[in-house]
Amino acid sequence: MKKYALFFTTLTLICMVSGCSKEFEDTVRKANQATKAYIENDYEHVKTIELDNPFQSPMGGMSIDGTVNDGMAGFSISFNKDISISSISTDKGFPSRK
Repeated sequence: MKKYALFFTTLTLICMVSGCSKEFEDTVRKANQATKAYIENDYEHVKTIELDNPFQSPMGGMSIDGTVNDGMAGFSISFNKDISISSISTDKGFPSRK
């Protein structure tokens, strides 16, 4: 009986971890799309956008760092829980707003 309980517990944990991983990947994909759309639509003369891996704080906040125009200027975008843009900080040389 203990073998079945251990097997069931292990199987449940595997399913939970794989489900959480897929959910996180979906959130990252949406955050990347939101970042690119925001920068392309709100800033002038953006030729390229390169994104780093997202950072998620222990409290659940997410941010993505990146560069525009082949690394000419950097930025960091923070998100609300619904993946809308909360704030952006930019380096000197970042394109101006439209």
